[in-house]
Amino acid sequence: MSRVAFVSSRARVLGRVLPGAVILGPTVVGERSLIDSFATLGYPKRSKLLELR
Repeated sequence: MSRVAFVSSRARVLGRVLPGAVILGPTVVGERSLIDSFATLGYPKRSKLLELR
């Protein structure tokens, strides 16, 4: 099964993000960084958290 990474439109990614990673909000990933599968960076918006209630 193929997984894709989710990268927020507000995030700035200069490094590599492997499939399965999640990058939320205005997170910045540096150019010498590697974000591995199953990693989650950042926080969801308050409104998204309230939707889960």
